[in-house]
Amino acid sequence: MTAGERSRPRVLFVHRANEDPAGGDAIYETRMLAALRESMDVDVVAAGRRSKWERLAGSARHLALPDQTAFGGETELSEILRGIEKGCDVVVFSHEYLDLLARRVKARAGRVAFVSIRHNVTSDMLRSYLEGSPAGGVARALWRIQERRALKRGLYEGLAVLSHRDQALVREIAGRDDVVIAAPGAPKATPLLPDAPLVRDLVIGGSFGWFAKRRDIIRFAEDYAQLAQKPGRVVAERGVPPELAAQMGAAPAQDCDFSAALRFGVITDRFTAGHKLKTSAYLQSNCIVLSFADVAHDFGFDARHGAFIVRLTSVDDIGPAINRLSEAPIAALRRDFNAFKAAAAQELAWSRQAENLVGLLKSAVAAKG
Repeated sequence: MTAGERSRPRVLFVHRANEDPAGGDAIYETRMLAALRESMDVDVVAAGRRSKWERLAGSARHLALPDQTAFGGETELSEILRGIEKGCDVVVFSHEYLDLLARRVKARAGRVAFVSIRHNVTSDMLRSYLEGSPAGGVARALWRIQERRALKRGLYEGLAVLSHRDQALVREIAGRDDVVIAAPGAPKATPLLPDAPLVRDLVIGGSFGWFAKRRDIIRFAEDYAQLAQKPGRVVAERGVPPELAAQMGAAPAQDCDFSAALRFGVITDRFTAGHKLKTSAYLQSNCIVLSFADVAHDFGFDARHGAFIVRLTSVDDIGPAINRLSEAPIAALRRDFNAFKAAAAQELAWSRQAENLVGLLKSAVAAKG
């Protein structure tokens, strides 16, 4: 081992055990780990999902919310402590559900720097997808208490978030301004043919295992089925539940050449959380984004985002949105879309976003001394 290799920071990266390799969290962590390993030595601990009874017992024992006891127990605690003893400069906890595990580790090995990657701001997410529910209001208040406890200085030397909206929220909750954005990167771009037309295909992709996502795609399928005049053909990627794809009369996405035409990518989620990966994936697959959730705030780096990320309030908005874009001269539409797509690919390159996280980890180590 050379002196240069010995000087590389040593990172222990703790994440939730990912049950869906196609899910956003799994993709984010896989790509970020690969990027971190370019300049750091990284070991990984996967915190397994605990049973319902273990979660309830842990909540009572630690006076914590059940979500905080859902991942990681004594086995993972011991594994992390062994990793720290072997020598490490910083421990990364990649999810807000790992705050309790982080506190338990900190109580026994607080000499190294801790960094948290907040995939969502849960209190805000609950407000968004349980709006109007009394139970949702209680859960949101309890989560805000938990967030204030975790995010104020003392537990984490560094905080990372995935969006500009979450950065503002975490700064407000934590009362600190050292919150870095390390966003999900854009996938590899699919080239658009020079003579590609605009077609009325509604592409739906992503994963729908989480109840809120599944609830919203079910609602979309029901609303779409009731339209007297369909605004376009639905094209379903493999993650769409087969029964819903059949209900919408969807064509399989694998039969489409995404370089041959401009299409429309639909985000059926109606809550504001975790959409940047899907939004950038649509753009890089030559799909203009039609979204029920507000996803445009992270694409303000380019003035063209207003034309190619369109907010929907109902399925009735889809037809007029497609008609409006269809009226534009196709050569100009292709030119402007390609420029926006390229700007998004540059701004959201995985390497660029990983640099932000690497800088945060180095700063946290320096702050810890």
